[in-house]
Amino acid sequence: MSVLQNYYIDIMVILFVLGMSVALMIYLRNKWKIPDDPQVFVDKLTKKHPLQLPEKQEQAQNLLAAIIAFVKHRQDIASDELTEALHQLSQGRTVETTQIFSNLAQQKVAQGKMEQAALFYFHCANLTFLTDIHSSLEEYQQAIKCDPHNTVIWTQFGHIFKYLTRLEEAKMAYEKVFELGGNQRDKIIHAVASYGSLGMLFSKNKELEKAEDIYLKSLRIFQSLDDKAGMAIQYGSLGILYDTNGYLPQAKEMYRQSLDLYSAMNHPHAARIQQLLDRLTSKEIES
Repeated sequence: MSVLQNYYIDIMVILFVLGMSVALMIYLRNKWKIPDDPQVFVDKLTKKHPLQLPEKQEQAQNLLAAIIAFVKHRQDIASDELTEALHQLSQGRTVETTQIFSNLAQQKVAQGKMEQAALFYFHCANLTFLTDIHSSLEEYQQAIKCDPHNTVIWTQFGHIFKYLTRLEEAKMAYEKVFELGGNQRDKIIHAVASYGSLGMLFSKNKELEKAEDIYLKSLRIFQSLDDKAGMAIQYGSLGILYDTNGYLPQAKEMYRQSLDLYSAMNHPHAARIQQLLDRLTSKEIES
């Protein structure tokens, strides 16, 4: 066989291998493809892998959507491994996906790439959260250790403590977000909304001063962000706190502030605040 014939055969073999490689990549991409709308895949995955925390369904689905977006868009930091993670997720295998993230996190720590390690620990924790909220705490702590300035991780850390009714620790985590995020709305908005809800939990525990402190701090943050809806919620919460504990003049003022804001926004909650204010006025007349 001539040299030229051998050359052509080699070329054909190379083209055949390249063609098969491209075909395989297209096949795997289509087989493991996540729809452009992550919610479609989230719904599919949660049906195949039922959540053990039905009361936290919305939070769990948000975490899954974040994980999917991470796997799809951060191929630059671990392409092969994230492709495998995508495959495991497409099969509903969250345990296997968690192990991939954990291994990658350890690799990134060894390489000194701490912010990337934090991302893997964070999403590892998010997956663990779906089935074992207590066990996810250690992984969130690892993520924070790797990237202590990441407000997203601190916010989720606060959510976990709130779900576990460890209120002081939740309060600490959210306040860390405010310290790191300053007045940057995108960094603190999710934390401040949940932080405000801690006031209700402290109120239920009869820790009224802590509840008031949280509502007032939340109000100041929403004011700094010029967030009218957030301000209205905190004024209303303060009104209820004062009302139920007999501080009627203070309650009336808070209700009025809340009503003014809701009315200016044509918000349906205005009717509810008006009812509370009318009831309080009637109570004052009767007394």
